[in-house]
Amino acid sequence: MRSSPRHPILGTDGLGDRPDGPFGLLGVPPPQSTTLLKVGLLVGLVELTLYNAYQYASWIPRGLAWNDFRLFYAAATIGLRHGWSHIYDPDLQRAAVQAAWPAGPEVRWFPFVNPPPVAWLMAPLTTLPAPVAYVPWVGLVFACLVAAALLLAPRDLLTRGIYLGLALGFLPTFVAIAYGQLGPLVAVSLAGSWLFLRRRREVAAGLLLSTIALKPQLALLVPLALLAAGYRRAFLAAAAAGAALTALSLASLGMHGLSNYRLLAGSLFTDAYFQRWSLTPLVGDGWPWVVAVLVVAIATLLVARAHRGDAGSAIALGVAGSLLTNHYLTASDFTILLVPVWLMLRRPQPAWVLAVLAAGWLAGWFSLAFGWPVVVFEVTLVVSLAVTSRGTPAPAPSALAPAPP
Repeated sequence: MRSSPRHPILGTDGLGDRPDGPFGLLGVPPPQSTTLLKVGLLVGLVELTLYNAYQYASWIPRGLAWNDFRLFYAAATIGLRHGWSHIYDPDLQRAAVQAAWPAGPEVRWFPFVNPPPVAWLMAPLTTLPAPVAYVPWVGLVFACLVAAALLLAPRDLLTRGIYLGLALGFLPTFVAIAYGQLGPLVAVSLAGSWLFLRRRREVAAGLLLSTIALKPQLALLVPLALLAAGYRRAFLAAAAAGAALTALSLASLGMHGLSNYRLLAGSLFTDAYFQRWSLTPLVGDGWPWVVAVLVVAIATLLVARAHRGDAGSAIALGVAGSLLTNHYLTASDFTILLVPVWLMLRRPQPAWVLAVLAAGWLAGWFSLAFGWPVVVFEVTLVVSLAVTSRGTPAPAPSALAPAPP
């Protein structure tokens, strides 16, 4: 029986019998210093993780009142006390946020515009005071990101540490955890769906993708990319679950709630700050943006079709395409970019693809300061998958759940 080759940096997860070089370079004999390179990378990521921890500790006394969890919590309290059709009432939101987490006038209020399932998810936590409930919620966000890394990591212990380091040393991770954002919940659902697809459990994978409803702009194209890649049952399950959540949301809001949502969402979706990570600064707004979005979406699905049977590439493409086709993003949202990076690192890649992934990780790290490098990376990620051959599903099992024989 032929044994699968070892990825020199990222563990056992190859495409064939050809030798691999440092950091997965194809056709280059592995150097003796591979372990030292891995250790060096891990040390650097640990240092960045400590930097994130320092950032969080420094942020708590001066910025905790700005967290987004208070908005989710307030929406849930409005729904429970006044009815779910009122969760987008701006006056009720202001009062509920101030009551849940009192703050001075220097703390700017942002409206809650997330889908209703976010407020539903928060309902059990309203039995606790908001500052107390923040602690388990942030613990859940952190645990989801760690779980996503381990679900996608190969078996090798050092490699698992590198995957964790890529997540915990990533600057948007600090923002996501500190503000209690939803990106890690979507990330772990994508990781779990990929694992189910490897086990040929398409319906379970599709149902898990319903978590995308918590923040659709992060992965809305993933089900369509999976359909293009040949995972029809996964798409149908995701579509059915999404339709059910949409119907429940519309029924809970009614016309009054929808009218308030349009009012609040419009004020944010036209804000230049939230558009800085979209195509808008590059192509403009209006029809040029619509045309660019259609081109990106069609290109994403065509490339996914060329990778039929490769769930990892389809999910990576779906994430990149979703971010490119959205108008409203925040810095914490780029934790979702870790998923395509992890998936593409599971197998050896040409040197230029590895350079793209490294540059993309750095672009995400600096996304708080610069918007355009992330957009360039997302486009380049789609292009790189368009010009590389379809990857054979990796024979190496995940660190947490082995693939079937």
